[in-house]
Amino acid sequence: MHARAPCRLKAEAEARAAGKEADKKKPVVVKYGINHITQLIESGKAQMVVIAHDVDPLELVVWLPALCKKMGVPYAIVKVRTALLLAKVSRNFSP
Repeated sequence: MHARAPCRLKAEAEARAAGKEADKKKPVVVKYGINHITQLIESGKAQMVVIAHDVDPLELVVWLPALCKKMGVPYAIVKVRTALLLAKVSRNFSP
């Protein structure tokens, strides 16, 4: 569960108890995994795709920019795969 989920759920419960409509914005979440990302792109749910340039074997992701262009999803290619890992880890530990 995301670190902010209890606060968000508590605020929603308090608003519901007061008879008001709570803000139900979902938090931004980093998704990963080639199969999952492909499904998100094809279903139109992906907002942006970040691709590491040092993937081995390269054939795993070489077609991903073409799919992103076809579906109108912005994409970026980053130099270091560990930068993606740091983004994923910092997402889990951010306040």
